Amino acid sequence: MNHLFNDGLPEAILLAVSNDQYDPGESDYTPSSLNSAAYQRRLEKDTEAQLKHFKDSNQLKQYSNLLRQVQQPASKRIWALLGSAVHYMIELAGDKAEHLECEHRFYGTIKTLFGDSKIGAQIDILDTINNAIFDMKVTSTYVFAGGIKPEWEAQLNVQRWCVWKESGRVVDSLNIVAIWKDWSLSRKHGVYPDSQCSNLEVNVWPMYVTEAWIREKVVERESAMQADSLDEVTPCSDVEVWAKPTKYAVTKPGASRAMKVFDVETEAIEYSSTKAEAFVKTRPGARTRCEGFCDVAYICPAFNAHKKEYSE
Repeated sequence: MNHLFNDGLPEAILLAVSNDQYDPGESDYTPSSLNSAAYQRRLEKDTEAQLKHFKDSNQLKQYSNLLRQVQQPASKRIWALLGSAVHYMIELAGDKAEHLECEHRFYGTIKTLFGDSKIGAQIDILDTINNAIFDMKVTSTYVFAGGIKPEWEAQLNVQRWCVWKESGRVVDSLNIVAIWKDWSLSRKHGVYPDSQCSNLEVNVWPMYVTEAWIREKVVERESAMQADSLDEVTPCSDVEVWAKPTKYAVTKPGASRAMKVFDVETEAIEYSSTKAEAFVKTRPGARTRCEGFCDVAYICPAFNAHKKEYSE
């Protein structure tokens, strides 16, 4: 979904971020779509169908109300725009080195009880001399300390599988080329990138593990899309919503920092009872993906139920 409203961007930038040129080719699924939650994709599909129905039947009030809930500020697409620019320059660079295949899409077919599904992965850089895949990411330095994201590891292994299925080549090395959008020389201490661009090695899975992962994800998504209604689809898991658990901080009045933080409320209460004037402050958990990275979060029954539970 890509419904944007202008939150103050100049016209040229607005047109640029609205001009999404991404083309999945002949793919039924891509690594990104396999990484996204099945429940989210079904909700997006239902929402688009509802928007089209309201628009086609001239129910403009209902259309406007729903559109308002799923519109996103155009400024949220700025980093995606810079990422697209990086990929464009990489594609041009590939023309100058014969051993580098840049922005080439490879395909593989997976068989499930729902039939054949075509998996397509566009490889940023395939180095045919060093037998390596490189994937470009414009990202934040906080990723460096946390290590490779699980979804990135899955994405690159699916890319490797697609290269193998189409060409027979077994790639030896998987790499993230991270361009740190918030890198600063003044912050260069501790666990921090040495420069504004880093090469991060990614774990290589056995092919049978990758194929089993792809098959499981395809079945989840096909089941969700063919269900009679969203109610029959399993909501996003804690992993899929990037959940942060609720914490219980024992603190004192006027203190800037907690004395101790607990995962279990009863343990926090017990500890606070041994400290003069101490009390327990609840730090509610968060669903990071829902709150900042999902286009349909605020019409999502599961997310709204979560918010209601915490408000109560």
